[in-house]
Amino acid sequence: MDINPVDKKNEICKLLDDLEAEYEIHAFGEMNKEYEYLEEGNICITVLNPTCQYKLYIDLEYYGEFTLSYYRWHSHYFPDDMDYEVFYNDLTAILNNTKCTENVSSKKRWIYNTLKEIKDTESYNFKVAESLPGEFVKELKKVGGSVELFFWDCNKNITIDI
Repeated sequence: MDINPVDKKNEICKLLDDLEAEYEIHAFGEMNKEYEYLEEGNICITVLNPTCQYKLYIDLEYYGEFTLSYYRWHSHYFPDDMDYEVFYNDLTAILNNTKCTENVSSKKRWIYNTLKEIKDTESYNFKVAESLPGEFVKELKKVGGSVELFFWDCNKNITIDI
């Protein structure tokens, strides 16, 4: 069943309040360059990070989709009950530091990123050959690169050379 993402604003704000997250709500028509992209009826809930300058953005499109953005990663979620549950769980996991963005770069360029559940950074093991298409594996083996795990609590972030 389709839902209007804007109608979920109060539910999302309640989650943020329960998690004691500081946030701002921005809407179409503001005189703020950062939010000029918003179209009429759309909302951006911006969650302020207490540990670094990187904010988390929750875009709610009027009868459109949900978009969750943090650091170099973002994802779109369909406006249905199933995807809303995935969105809600991803948002909760990011803010609870049980999921982070996994960002892979070669020494030449950015290659890939995803949202990843990390139970223990000590036992984290990035397997290049299992995760990426062959062309990227060759590039990383030739020029080197790194994997960055970027958490909501930026004090937990780690970068691993590959």
